Amino acid sequence: MNRSILFFASLLFLFILPACSGSGGEDAIGKLAGEVIAVHDEVMPMMGEIMQLRRTLGDSLQSLQAADPVDSALVEQFEEALSQLNTAKRSMEDWMHGYETPGEDMADAEALAYLKGEMVKVEQVKENMLTSVAFAKSLLKP
Repeated sequence: MNRSILFFASLLFLFILPACSGSGGEDAIGKLAGEVIAVHDEVMPMMGEIMQLRRTLGDSLQSLQAADPVDSALVEQFEEALSQLNTAKRSMEDWMHGYETPGEDMADAEALAYLKGEMVKVEQVKENMLTSVAFAKSLLKP
């Protein structure tokens, strides 16, 4: 009788332990990966706006540089705004190119650390985009 209890306890252990051991880590990984992508998805639509602002600022900058007399302080602001927009665009492109969904061969702790790092990066991308767009729009207001 003890053998059958031991046998069933062993079977129970073999089926329950694997089911319980990985689910918590996998849930946390999936949740964090979703949060990282959500930040990306929030600001990705701004890429079109950034492209439009770059064109508008470029056209305005050419007009400012052709003016007589040239307002060099305003020219510098427009150049800085263009630089910020270019940096924001490039940072999004670089982040998208470098981001990889953690593979199943990656340990849970390693995957979580990677995703935390990616969250920091994509939050910085978001900040760059929001700041550069706001600055460009402030210069273009009549």
